[in-house]
Amino acid sequence: MTFIAPSWSTEFGEMARALYEERRRRARYFDGSLFGEPAWDMLLDLRIQSDAVRSPSVSSTCIGSATPASTALRHLVALEAEKLVERSPDPSDGRRKLTRLTHKGRDLMDAYLDELALRRASRDAN
Repeated sequence: MTFIAPSWSTEFGEMARALYEERRRRARYFDGSLFGEPAWDMLLDLRIQSDAVRSPSVSSTCIGSATPASTALRHLVALEAEKLVERSPDPSDGRRKLTRLTHKGRDLMDAYLDELALRRASRDAN
């Protein structure tokens, strides 16, 4: 059986992608360290990938934070402590761990993205 995400879910993933790409574009003009939010970048990246069949590895999630691995891992631990992200063994490679948003993490990201969309729609309507 193939999982097909509902259209609103895909829209939230696309919104997360647009926000993530906007943050990367900004780094082309300004020193990226001025705007460091590794945990937010990880949440956006994991929301983008949450509709994918396979969860990203811990190293991929760290790369998504656009910070050194040691900094990213500290933020990943903090996200786990808040029950927003979880790690699990990779069934195809016992040496790796995979990361994903928890139900709480995904629900909160979708609630934020939904509010953002409503605010933008309201602003555009006026």
